Amino acid sequence: MPGEERGSDEIANSTPASHTTYIYIIRCGDGLKQRCKIGISGSPQYRMHHLQGSSPWPMTLSYFWAVPRGLARPIERELHERLKARRVRTHGEWFKIDPGNAAAEVLRVLYARGVLMWPSQEETDANPSCNSATAT
Repeated sequence: MPGEERGSDEIANSTPASHTTYIYIIRCGDGLKQRCKIGISGSPQYRMHHLQGSSPWPMTLSYFWAVPRGLARPIERELHERLKARRVRTHGEWFKIDPGNAAAEVLRVLYARGVLMWPSQEETDANPSCNSATAT
């Protein structure tokens, strides 16, 4: 399910539509050595498997969100700019950040750009499992 951490077996057996663009977070390593890659791809599963081939450490596709194709690159740039203090190298898409914290930053950008919407009060009342946050 988009926005949730997924296992490699589930990822290998799923194929997203080729016309969809995704913002993704790939985790590599753990503990103090944990790094996250934040990028865009038409197939985050394929992208992770491609990167895994050149990495000595296991990778996990932690999160991904479908976004309008025209907004994917600007959203990616904004995320990289917001997280530049955590960048592993001067340039690149790898950051020293926990996947959950990276996902929170992605959600802030997606909500701010109107790609995702906060649930309305009616949706929240009808579905108690919805977060009851409201946009300000």
